[in-house]
Amino acid sequence: MCLDRMKSLSCFLVLLIVLKVDRIGGDCILSLKSDFGSPSPVYLLGGVYLTPNTASGAISVRRGAVLTVACPQRTVTIAGQATRKEVVSVRRGAVLTVACPQRTVTIAGQATRKEVVDAKCVATSTFSVGRWSGELNQLNCSSAPVFTVKETSKACYRGGQTVKVGYTIRDKLHELYSACFDRGTLNTLFVKHELSPSSVNTQSGHNRPQFTGGDLFPTKVHIEKLYKTQYEKDRFDQLLGPNMADKYFSKNQFLTRGHLAPRADFSFAALQRATFHFVNVAPQWMKGNRGDWGALEEALRRRVKTTNSSVTVYTGTHGVLALPGTQGEKELYLYSDENNNMAVPVPLYFYKLVHDPARRAATAFITINSSFFNASTENALTFCDDACASWLTWRDDATHSFCCSYDAFNRVIEHIPQLEVNELY
Repeated sequence: MCLDRMKSLSCFLVLLIVLKVDRIGGDCILSLKSDFGSPSPVYLLGGVYLTPNTASGAISVRRGAVLTVACPQRTVTIAGQATRKEVVSVRRGAVLTVACPQRTVTIAGQATRKEVVDAKCVATSTFSVGRWSGELNQLNCSSAPVFTVKETSKACYRGGQTVKVGYTIRDKLHELYSACFDRGTLNTLFVKHELSPSSVNTQSGHNRPQFTGGDLFPTKVHIEKLYKTQYEKDRFDQLLGPNMADKYFSKNQFLTRGHLAPRADFSFAALQRATFHFVNVAPQWMKGNRGDWGALEEALRRRVKTTNSSVTVYTGTHGVLALPGTQGEKELYLYSDENNNMAVPVPLYFYKLVHDPARRAATAFITINSSFFNASTENALTFCDDACASWLTWRDDATHSFCCSYDAFNRVIEHIPQLEVNELY
């Protein structure tokens, strides 16, 4: 009888092992480097953006699970309202056709005429869509997907308005980040996004897209022109006096489009594309962008990976940079209208407030957006006792950066939502 029991137990254990091996072997294990095609679609799993979910940085999808593969397209808008139409005709005597080219999912190079398909995991990197079965990297977009920028009626701070950015799939906006945007000054106070441990793993090899301003920025402003170096130099000469731009600009020092929510904080190419909107940038000196700011972004991604805990990041700007000119110091704005109303300020500060809600921990990281100040001025502009952590090392870039506790930061920069914080991050 004991022998029979032992045989039964052995058979049961063998069966468990076989089932476990079969389940693991049947899952789809995907590599960011080779298993996703181009132009890259938007991927949802369980209604949320797909992200690397293994220690190696690969993506594991359970066998039989359904992956949403989408190529969101641009629709014609009328007075800021989406029409859900790719083409409309405007009549008043003659017909003017307004068209937005369609994006569709392609399967093995063949157009499907569908903006979204559901792909079921078969095994390894094989998925099925209807009767078709093949490698996931054979599911692509006919053209790069188009992200949605949605203005809301929600106020965020004084004149600021909440703007949501993400992809609209099956009539639902899947938010990637939100911005507190002041239409009056065309200034983004802050951008809020989630940073996860998987952010250290990213798709590469995709073309860097152009920035877009959409309907948020008036056409008369020509927002893309404001970041051209020659325009910036002309603007400095206009504000500070003739030939003053030569004092501040060089081959390695100019105002660039400083990302607020960084492209590299998002794993997939389509999500990275959505960061290339002017609501997600502010004028930042290149030395700081490549120096302290770049060091902070990289160190923060490593830190989140090490702690294996997601954080909420508020990245924003504060104040207006003033520099000496022929007639004294002048605040710097990249745009003014015919009535001399100023817009697109050059910030005095860039900051990241990092909040770990699970630990109720937060630290603010601030960089002074200038390499032209002496030590005395930098000290005067440092508004808290330094609270930088050991995991962050600033770069020697001629700019000055420092860290604040949440309370000290919040006493100076008030537009961040109130948070529960007990300790430094």
